Amino acid sequence: MERQRFLDNIAARLGRPRALSAPERSVTGPPESYAAQPLGERANPIDRAARFKEELELVGGKVTTASSLADVHAMLSAEIAFWKAKRLVSWAASEFAGWELGKFLLESSCRCFRPSAVPEEREGFKRAALEADVGITTVDFAVVNTGTLALTSGLGRPRSVSLLPTLHLALVRETPRSPDFDRAPPHWRPPFISSPARAARATSRTICRSASTAPPR
Repeated sequence: MERQRFLDNIAARLGRPRALSAPERSVTGPPESYAAQPLGERANPIDRAARFKEELELVGGKVTTASSLADVHAMLSAEIAFWKAKRLVSWAASEFAGWELGKFLLESSCRCFRPSAVPEEREGFKRAALEADVGITTVDFAVVNTGTLALTSGLGRPRSVSLLPTLHLALVRETPRSPDFDRAPPHWRPPFISSPARAARATSRTICRSASTAPPR
């Protein structure tokens, strides 16, 4: 059915004129009280790592906090062993600068993405991601108030790694956590937001590093 007729038909069934323009809004954005204190009024500063963990786990994810690179590597290996994962994919190895994952990626036989102009190679990696048990990425931001993982795609960061495998393992540094999405830097607005609800068959696991030992950005 032609679009205009389709919309006219909906308006007629609702018994009201069809809206041809967006209604005016007297208020935009969050209330001032929320903007001032997005994490709520507290006598003591909130533990953002704990709040992020609480929010993400409410929607089916899992957060494990590490205090060193050795802990990160041990936790990664533990997750892989727990899920008995045999097929792993990840973003390009260059995207994990500071995490020192070379040994882990080699020992786990993880297939790291390699940018290529050859269509067959790109399709081959996409098929591998579709069949993978685990996809490993970092994140751009972790939104404390909603437990949201925010990821941008790019040359070495195909979306297939976080979308297609059964399990998504995200490495989060302490420094890119934001109280809420609106508090992320104004110039940063990703085209893609990842959460455990992104696909019916996907599960999210997150490993956080504490600020005192976080790799440099």
